[in-house]
Amino acid sequence: MTLTGSDQKIAAQFFSDPSKAQQVRQSARTAHQEFWQRYVSFGSAAESVCSR
Repeated sequence: MTLTGSDQKIAAQFFSDPSKAQQVRQSARTAHQEFWQRYVSFGSAAESVCSR
């Protein structure tokens, strides 16, 4: 699974501002919650591929 272009833009912000990840993760906004689920899935898939 890959992230959409807009998901990638959000995730890229985490590198320059790590607190942004925490804000998104704890947000009550449905869009943020859905993004976080995709982001966690992406991380799990990347970990699986990279650990081979």
